Amino acid sequence: MKKFDIVSFGGCYLDINASELAFGVEGIPIETELRGASYDCLPGGSGLNFARTLKGLDRRCLFIGMRGDDNIGNLVEMLCDRESLDTVLMTVEGKYTNVSVGLVGEKDSHVVFSVGNANQALDAELLLPRLDKHLGNETYLYMGTLYKLDSLAADFSAIIRLGREKSSKIVVDHGRFSPSISEERIAQVRSAVLLADYYLPSRAEFLKTWEVESIEQGLKLLERKAKDLVVVVKDGSRGAHYLENGRMRTIAPPEIRGAHTITGAGDAFNAGFLDAVWDGESLPAAITRACVVAASHVGGGAPGNS
Repeated sequence: MKKFDIVSFGGCYLDINASELAFGVEGIPIETELRGASYDCLPGGSGLNFARTLKGLDRRCLFIGMRGDDNIGNLVEMLCDRESLDTVLMTVEGKYTNVSVGLVGEKDSHVVFSVGNANQALDAELLLPRLDKHLGNETYLYMGTLYKLDSLAADFSAIIRLGREKSSKIVVDHGRFSPSISEERIAQVRSAVLLADYYLPSRAEFLKTWEVESIEQGLKLLERKAKDLVVVVKDGSRGAHYLENGRMRTIAPPEIRGAHTITGAGDAFNAGFLDAVWDGESLPAAITRACVVAASHVGGGAPGNS
């Protein structure tokens, strides 16, 4: 059986990304056609974006997810095969493969649209046997977009327990926080975070999940709740923040001149971070590498080890 450095699971999408469109922070006007010259069509979603970046960093990553019984699902499979990605994409009948459309406008303003329902068919009955097969004591288990995985929410603790039984390291990035999220789901996500080894949220979702006014306040709260948890908060062009000897430290990212795509930047950061952790880098060095990988992704590059 093939050995993987990292196993991830979650939403599977066809990602369509376009840039240089004529809209700004004021939004997209209705009943108006915005025209662009080019776009990318890629396998996507947090776990697949993460796996694609790791592939470019020469890490072995397995992604487990769902697809619909439709042509879009066939296309996603073909694109994954073309990139030689290791995937277990289970087909659910009568569902639509999820599609995400990310648009970048003026001054790097962006908007994302998503449709589809196959992702919600991923449940513990399907996932746990596959994790049991592939996890091991030198494997990291990456849990992304927990706020979107409705069918798995009640089983986050069971997934982490299995990871612990396999002596795997647990990494959590729960993804975007929407106004419709219930208090029960927030509690489930918080519990999962406190059981993890690494927690890599973005600024807005971090503040809302922990109901704090500042990143520093949240970092200190989590240090009290889970002293061994490594927390790094991604903050876009402001870099990434962590706690060292009770004080918040910040590592700035490289300068980006013109964004190619915003979609997947956080996943690229996470991949760069774990690549560095796997190499035994210190926390500041791992964050620095993560910022470089994310910046390269946003600017259209694809950093590797060569």
